[in-house]
Amino acid sequence: MPLDAVQQARESLGFEPVAPLLQPIEIAPLQDFHGPLLGYESLLHSMSIAKISRIVGVPYSIIEKRRDFLGVKPYERVSRAVRYNHLLGVIPHSLLAKLAGISASRVQDLSRAKKHAT
Repeated sequence: MPLDAVQQARESLGFEPVAPLLQPIEIAPLQDFHGPLLGYESLLHSMSIAKISRIVGVPYSIIEKRRDFLGVKPYERVSRAVRYNHLLGVIPHSLLAKLAGISASRVQDLSRAKKHAT
């Protein structure tokens, strides 16, 4: 079903228009440097130091020092469901789970956590 049709149906039923989804913040990509124990800098924004270390075969401490030297913030894992927090309690958990690509039980846990936080 097209997005426009869903928005028109919502508004015709008297619901307020849905706020647009939050867009990820654009981070300027780092260029890889060439040399011994280098060449992984572009990965620092997208995965943990431990994962980079396993993939490229460079010790964890060297990658950590390089990240600090370049001034890159540590990678933080973000839940796929965060984009859909505004829909918790608005649409059924099963539909939200399909939209976010997570299990319905995980959506239920997030809903409970949101209720306890407020």
